[in-house]
Parts: sequence; structure tokens; C-alpha cells
Amino acid sequence: MNAARRRARYIGQIGSQLLFAGAFLAPAVANAGLLLAVAAFPFAVAGWRALLRQPVVLAFSAYAIYLIALTVVLRLVPPEAMEVRWSGLWAWLQLALFIPVAFSARADPAHLGRLLLLCVLGLIISMLWRLDWAQLLDSPRAYFDASRDGYGFPALGFALFSGTALLGMVLLRRRWWASSPLRSLFWVVCLLLLLQGFLVTQTRGAWFGLAVTAGFVFIHARRYRQRSVDPPQTRILRYAAVILVLVVFAATQGQMIVSRLLKEIPIVQDVVSGKQVHNPNSSFALRWNAQIFGLETWLRRPLTGWGPDTSHDLMVASGNPKFESKGDEGSKILRHLHNTYLELLVQAGVLGFVLAGVLIAALLRGLAQAFRAGRLAADLYLFLLSAFVLLSLWSLFDYRVVHQDWRFYWILLAGTAFSFSLPADHAADSEDATAGSSG
Repeated sequence: MNAARRRARYIGQIGSQLLFAGAFLAPAVANAGLLLAVAAFPFAVAGWRALLRQPVVLAFSAYAIYLIALTVVLRLVPPEAMEVRWSGLWAWLQLALFIPVAFSARADPAHLGRLLLLCVLGLIISMLWRLDWAQLLDSPRAYFDASRDGYGFPALGFALFSGTALLGMVLLRRRWWASSPLRSLFWVVCLLLLLQGFLVTQTRGAWFGLAVTAGFVFIHARRYRQRSVDPPQTRILRYAAVILVLVVFAATQGQMIVSRLLKEIPIVQDVVSGKQVHNPNSSFALRWNAQIFGLETWLRRPLTGWGPDTSHDLMVASGNPKFESKGDEGSKILRHLHNTYLELLVQAGVLGFVLAGVLIAALLRGLAQAFRAGRLAADLYLFLLSAFVLLSLWSLFDYRVVHQDWRFYWILLAGTAFSFSLPADHAADSEDATAGSSG
């Protein structure tokens, strides 16, 4: 590998470290890292033809070209006096940044393990930094029972980030705790903080998503289980610690969890019985009505949809009060449909929905091929797979594609996954660079 490409790879690696560390802690740092990774990308690519033939790149290119064409057409011929803005298209196109990040992250399990650890530590520090310490110290029980803290993020968004971090802490635990008791203790503390933060969000959809994902992990982990090198006494102590933690959380927060799960049972019963539900104080009723509206709106333009980021404008234009919430700041229409799949259908139609599905399928196919070829360790493969499962379930209840926090999440997840599908010449160059720096 020539010197210019080696320097570009090195700059990209610095950028990826800043990105992973600052994604959920300091957006300015993360943006600086992303800028470095993007700037180094054109000089780091060894074979453009091989890259452009990658199924993931082809899939995203097809989706991006479709969205651009759709936006141009709808700008020229607006549907029913609706304005389709360029900003909505730009928000979707920024998701392409996972491609340069994949080059800077490198398909190196040890390197990726360090990057993911930086990301988790950044999330935990951000959580502690933004925690309402005054309320917590004044009345811990009231804070845990009544607060829906997102630690600087919306509660549903933080639930996705912390849930994914919990999966990483558990599935990649052997990379982080090693055989050091001190590191094991640090791992336990981090795990408890993340679990507490995840529960405090009180997001039932994320709880459901993580529970189902945990079942998926349990079933598949048996297939990829590695033989433990720890002595039996150590394993028994760790299992006992896990059971103790679960018992403590059940005793201290079981009431809050049960109360949250049962809170809107009457509204659910009304919906199941076919009654028309209109309750501005019920999140379930608001979302149910918004999604019924979204389904009806999509069916009016099923093939192409209404254009990027148009669902809120469509709800406002309808004048329907059924998805108008009331709070301390007055009444306001829901910002989106609280369902990523429905948003895709409303914004991009069946064509866009299928193209987005092809992209996800290409990413997962690349992971499976890398695992079968021995280029991806079992624990990292299972973590990335389970993260996509959690994301797919979480997407049933929320939509944050156009926001910076979710964009960072996507870039990190998709970039890490795509790094294992990169052309062979890039992998060889990465190995050469690693060997050179170590020598």
C-alpha cells in the first residue's frame, strides 16, 4: 500500500475513534470524526470498481437515486398542494455516510471491540452527565417511579441506544472483562448503569423489543457458544451475581414496570373491541390513530408515496384532532407516525420500502458470508445480528431517521456491519498497515 493511502487510512481511523467515542456524548466531536473519515475516504479506497459492485453500495445507490427522482418529480408536480422539501431528502441521503465509516472502522474484531467499548463508555458518561442529580438525590424512589429520563435524548431513542449497548456488554463480555477482577467489576458497574437507564425510559416498545431480542440471542447463542476457559467457581459467582442483580431490580422497580405495562390496558381493550378511541392524554390512542391515518394516507399513493419527510405536514393538513396531544405546552400534532415502516410507505411508497429492505438484506447477507468465511468472530456476529433485530422491533414503535442521534446510531451499526463486506484488496491493505505499524 502506498504512503498516501496509508496516511488516509490512518486519518480515517482517528476519525472513527472520535466518531465512536462522541456519537452519544459530544456530537461536535462525533461530527469532527465523521468529517475526517469522509475526507480520508476517497484517498483510502484501493479499488473503486470492486467497491461499486458491492451489493450494499448498489442497494443504497438504487434507494438514493429513487428518492432523488421522487423528490424532483414531486417538487415539479406537488401532490394535492403538498410541499416536498429538499431538507427531507437530505436527511435520508446522509445515511450514506456509513460507507466511508466502514473503511475507517476496518473489519478487525480487536479494533472494532475497542471502538464499540469507546461508544458504550461515551453513552454511559453522557447518561451520568445529563442525569437530573437534584431530583435523584432528593427522592430516588420518585425519580425511578415517575421520571421518563432520556438523558438528553428522547426516551424512546435512548432506550434503543442503551438496549443495543446492553446487548454489546453481554455478548462481547469476554473481550472486555478478560481475566482481571477489576475489569470484571467495571463491566458489572457499566452493565447496571445501562440497565437502570434503559428501565428509567419506561418505553414499553423498547422493553418488548429487547425481551424478544434476548430470546433470539438465547436460541442462537447455543449454536455459537464458545467453550469457557474460566474456572467453575468463577462462572458460578458470575451467574450468582446476575441472579442477584435481577432480584434487586425486580424488588426495587418491579412495581414501576408492572404499572407502566398495565397503564393503558383499558385503551387497548377499546381498540381491540373496535371502538373509536380519542384520548389526547393516551400515547397508545394517539399513536394508534396516527398509524390508522398513515395507512389510509399511504393507500392513496401506494406505489411512490408522498415524498421524504411529509407525514407531519399531512397530519397537520388533515385537521384531524385524533393525533393531537395535550401537555404543559399546549396542544400539538404528533411529529411523526411512530412507526418507521409506515413512514417508509407514506414517504417513499412500496418501491422505496422494497429498496430499503434490499439494503438491510444486503448488510445481513454480508455479515453471514463473513461469518461463514471465518472473517467474523461468533460473538461479534451475534451482537451485530441481534442489534439489527432490536432495531427492526424498535422501529415498530418510533421513527427517528431524520434526527442526528439516530443517524449516528445507523452510521455506527451499518458501518461496522459493512466493514466485513469490503473488497479483499482493502482487507489486505488494512492487514499490511497493521503489520507495518506494529513492526
